[in-house]
Amino acid sequence: RASIRSRPSLSGTVRTVTPQLVDPARLIYRIHARQADALLAVYDAGAPVTAGVDRGGYGALEGTAPAAGFYDFALTSSGSFFRLGSAPSGEVLFDARGDVQGGVFASSLPAIMRRILTRFDATISAAAWDSAEVWAPGAAGIVLADLVSVGEAVSRVAAGGALYWGDDGTGVITMGRLAIPSPAPGLLFDVRNITGEVEELDPAPVYWRVRAGWRRNWTSLTATDLVAPPTITEARRLELTQPQRVVAVADAPRRQQYRQAEELILDTLYDDEASAVGLAENLLDLYAPGRRVYRVPTGVGGYGAPLGQ
Repeated sequence: RASIRSRPSLSGTVRTVTPQLVDPARLIYRIHARQADALLAVYDAGAPVTAGVDRGGYGALEGTAPAAGFYDFALTSSGSFFRLGSAPSGEVLFDARGDVQGGVFASSLPAIMRRILTRFDATISAAAWDSAEVWAPGAAGIVLADLVSVGEAVSRVAAGGALYWGDDGTGVITMGRLAIPSPAPGLLFDVRNITGEVEELDPAPVYWRVRAGWRRNWTSLTATDLVAPPTITEARRLELTQPQRVVAVADAPRRQQYRQAEELILDTLYDDEASAVGLAENLLDLYAPGRRVYRVPTGVGGYGAPLGQ
């Protein structure tokens, strides 16, 4: 029943986010409800604003105005803020590395999920999360800008990397990512514990290409929202007007062999291309030809199957 009031709440690395204006007279903006790890950039209509001084606290930020064309900032445990030295000409945006606790910045999707759960005293499988940092270590980030439950917040993060999470059957929360089925069964069911008819579901889809979005722009912009070249290049203007960057991984022969093969499009939360490529390759393997999906009624015996196996 716990919830996160996310006005605003940042985790990981996020780009082109709209800040919350908290003091219009002084042009002070809030970027995070707690302490952020770093304010990477501030933009006015897409043009970078020059970084000024770290004021250390909100009172000092409030008391001293930065020079025109600069911004000062204060990243504190009670909130993270910046102040502009002159009125903006367009929409104000920022890039940042979000929530940090005890000097530790949660940069990956598993680390962000873990941070949210442990903030609310959830009992997690440390082994599962430690293992996930090996196979899903890439930089990622999320902005939560509404009132959501802890479960919904974790699920949004998990969806950004095609991860699963949940109770392992003992009251401990685990997580993982589906992998190619292993020839060795994780748990064996036979006539003694299958309680009904085994049903083959609709044929599993076959994908020949996976397109994965990465480095999301959290604020939608149009060309008219941005300053004209040469203040920022045309390439940068185009980049800012796209929802995200996209990378594609394909198996062209699969498309030729299976005429009904489809394309999968996935919006990830990754900030780096390599992690998006790795996820796309994993999904291309999962949705290869020949997969079958079944529903097996097992009664209470099904609780012996660990989540994700």
